[in-house]
Amino acid sequence: MLFEKFRKTCELDYIIGSVHLVNSGNGLWFIDGQESDVYDEGLNSFFGGNIRVAVTSYYQQIMTMVIMEKPEIVGHLDKVKMYNRDRYFSEDEPWYRDLVAKTLKTIQSTGCIVEVNTRGLYKNRSETLFPGKDILQKLYDMNIPVTVSSDAHKPMNYPC
Repeated sequence: MLFEKFRKTCELDYIIGSVHLVNSGNGLWFIDGQESDVYDEGLNSFFGGNIRVAVTSYYQQIMTMVIMEKPEIVGHLDKVKMYNRDRYFSEDEPWYRDLVAKTLKTIQSTGCIVEVNTRGLYKNRSETLFPGKDILQKLYDMNIPVTVSSDAHKPMNYPC
């Protein structure tokens, strides 16, 4: 297990595990970055534009990471929505809600904490936190602990 090696070698207090690259079997879809074009190109190139398969792969990777690597914290849980903005799917669709519910049950079973990430808001890449309001309510209902993070890649640039 890769995370365990880092945990011991680097004497880490905790690990935040998150998914930025989604394995399609034919390449890696980069869901992050500064431009939505990369998101769109990856979706089309690696998943033939099938957002449901792509998003399912994303959440499957999160579930696998949580089970296999056991991070203390799961980072920006629904980050896959960042460049979606209701262009490809709605967060209200039953298949998406079911996928999130399955992922939350997996997280709950491992005792992980879920990060509430504010970066999308202050970088103007999302209208909501990661995760959004509906998932936050589910986390509360399921008694899954959360922690708030700015996801500051350069903390010296974000004084409190």
